[in-house]
Amino acid sequence: MNLRIQSLLRAIESARQMSTNINMETENGGQLSEDFLKENMQTLWVDGIIVLDQEGKTDCEYSTDESLAGEITDYLQKDIIMDFTGYEERTYSERFNRKDGSHIDIAACARKDAPGIVAIYYYTSPEFARNYTLTIQGLLNGYSVQKDGTIIVADNGKVVASNDESLLGQNTADNEVVQAMKKHTDSQHIFHVTNEGSGCYGIMLKQRDYYIYAYLPDTEVFHNLPLSVIGVIFLYFLMFSIFWFWTYRTNLAHRKQEQEKDEKYKAELLTAAKKRQKLPMRQKPSFSSG
Repeated sequence: MNLRIQSLLRAIESARQMSTNINMETENGGQLSEDFLKENMQTLWVDGIIVLDQEGKTDCEYSTDESLAGEITDYLQKDIIMDFTGYEERTYSERFNRKDGSHIDIAACARKDAPGIVAIYYYTSPEFARNYTLTIQGLLNGYSVQKDGTIIVADNGKVVASNDESLLGQNTADNEVVQAMKKHTDSQHIFHVTNEGSGCYGIMLKQRDYYIYAYLPDTEVFHNLPLSVIGVIFLYFLMFSIFWFWTYRTNLAHRKQEQEKDEKYKAELLTAAKKRQKLPMRQKPSFSSG
């Protein structure tokens, strides 16, 4: 499952749980306080909890970063979110990217204890987001645009890694090849597309949060084709030569073995014949008349 979706689903579950916890606390005579929110924040592993009334004003909040809490409170006061007040079955979740490279996953749902909204959020620092992207970029080291084609890794329509560094940060909506590839979303095979009037072969894959695009111009494909054919022919003749030589050596050894057997047999016959010649000849019996 997409990591962004996983994070947002987890945020929704945390927001619902927080709404239930607040309701139970107030029903048991407790008070909605920063200490209560802090305790739940540590239990739910979130970075902030904000509780608003039906007018969008803050009833209580606790955050690891007060500046983020103010920014998120302003964000929550959108009509689309405040309209969830009174509808316990409805939830709102979104990831929004900040200018410094960080992003925030936020989820909100209706309060159960009173009219209003309960919201939680997860904060991802720009350093973590950047290092994660640099790790992906590092995987493309050694891939040449001329030999291997153009490789693009996109996240939410933005190029986050590529072996063509001039494409980094660009929007995939401006890339003609990428847009053509999107028409083949049901394919994981190489297909032919058009780029600026010329053709190229490409493939598009989905990997976790990212779309991976790779394409190579026709000219490069067919430029390397003769070399590939020559390589295959050379490999064929090399294997044929090795097989022929091995067969020749085997037959030669076999003939040599048969020749040695034949010579040994002839030698044994010759030895036997000489032995017979050396035996004394039997004298014929003579008969004298009496």
